[in-house]
Amino acid sequence: MVNQNYNNIDDYGKVTICGKSFKFLFCKAFTIAPHSGKRKNKPPTEESLLASRKKTIRRMTDLINCNVGEWKKENGKKFPSVFLTLTFNEDIKDLKTANRIFSKFMQNYNYRIFKKKEKILQYITVPEFQPISGRIHYHCLIFNLPFSNKNYDIARDVWGHGFIWMKAVYKGTPNNLAKYMSKYLIKALDDPRLFRKRKYFPSAKILKPIISNDCYVANHILQAVVSTRPEDKVRKYQKTLDFIGDADIYYSRLEWNEELSDLLPELDPYTRNVLQLEINKKEDNLKL
Repeated sequence: MVNQNYNNIDDYGKVTICGKSFKFLFCKAFTIAPHSGKRKNKPPTEESLLASRKKTIRRMTDLINCNVGEWKKENGKKFPSVFLTLTFNEDIKDLKTANRIFSKFMQNYNYRIFKKKEKILQYITVPEFQPISGRIHYHCLIFNLPFSNKNYDIARDVWGHGFIWMKAVYKGTPNNLAKYMSKYLIKALDDPRLFRKRKYFPSAKILKPIISNDCYVANHILQAVVSTRPEDKVRKYQKTLDFIGDADIYYSRLEWNEELSDLLPELDPYTRNVLQLEINKKEDNLKL
């Protein structure tokens, strides 16, 4: 599967870890074309717009992968992911006004659930305009909500602006949940009313990807991933990327019952220390 070792000083390597998902990028040259003076404000091309769309979707997908199944209750059991849809009965079409109401709702809902002013609920939200009325509504994916009929009733009471829908997902994979949210994000990307406005909103303390641009670290984590799982669980692609050239890209994912820390014994001391520090940061962020 892995037929090259990228340890030379001229090699470039990167690993991005989103929850239980891994993406590795390796190449033999990493050069960016120099530019002089100020960059001109050129109108976006079809290619640049497409690249921007893909980047936005990828970023949201990475955040979802980082958080699904990572937040745990006091008894150690994982929170289910919870879909929440919020609609307006009022004719609210101004995004700034709607966002202010949404932020106030999350603040009050958080307090009603946890009895604390600290922002504990972690989520991703995508706004959408209804096709006919043009009213705004919100699609949320919450990662650490104690799901119950009581908390559903609290959400309905706190919102108070219209219909709400809530559903817990106990068996959905991060990729499936990301696809569900992405269909709303794609609508937002195509909506001229959201041009140059935020297309999705992550909460402040949401878990973010672990990224290392250390080629040595990326290579040794890849070797550990390959050595601990069947060959068909590691996918390899070869692509030609702008400013980079030919690159080897690997994807893999831990099983549902595996943890990132399970890889530590397979790593050399330097890489183990780097990954352990990142795991510690993640654990600290989970202690809200």
